[in-house]
Amino acid sequence: MADKRIEKRGRPKGTTKAGLKYLDEGQLKAFFQAIRKTKDAGRKTRDDLIFSLIVFYGLRVCELARLKMGDLDLRGRQLRVAAAKGGLTRTEDIPADIWRKLEAWLKKKDKGEWLFPGRLQGRPMSTDRLKALFKEVAGRAGLPKDFSVHSLRHTTAIMMAARGASPIRIKTWLRHKRVSSSERYFEQVRFSDTGKKLEGIFGDIL
Repeated sequence: MADKRIEKRGRPKGTTKAGLKYLDEGQLKAFFQAIRKTKDAGRKTRDDLIFSLIVFYGLRVCELARLKMGDLDLRGRQLRVAAAKGGLTRTEDIPADIWRKLEAWLKKKDKGEWLFPGRLQGRPMSTDRLKALFKEVAGRAGLPKDFSVHSLRHTTAIMMAARGASPIRIKTWLRHKRVSSSERYFEQVRFSDTGKKLEGIFGDIL
């Protein structure tokens, strides 16, 4: 079900006041279900990992494309993300579910420095190919045609905000250069439990 803490305020579904596109929980589930119905086992393993990384870490498509084997700490189960747009490069733990997907992909991928090799030898998967791949899966999932792969990054930020993450936390996780880039995600988020919490604090006073 869609997260009811995300306020629509009359705007088209999946659109913020600033025009940012994002997926609600139902759409996100449909997207991954479409991936997992892929008949080609190798492609299904790859695509499941690609989009799991994008959603969990809020990756820009260029950040995903340039991930190398050297960015993985297989012993420590960590991933290094070199941020684009002057953001902060960070190293984060890899959760168990994504670790299992990573292990499955490493057994299938060709040898080479790139985590997701492209069609040309020695080159990574291109950002254009990743964008097209998103459109293909999104079409099978029945998502609006104006969604893009970057909508997944917005989804990460909005779901974090809806669950109480601060702008500073979102800035850090998404590797934003400025906190103002993170604050824009809060304009349409409604915290449904705020009133009840305040009642508990001020109930005997006001």
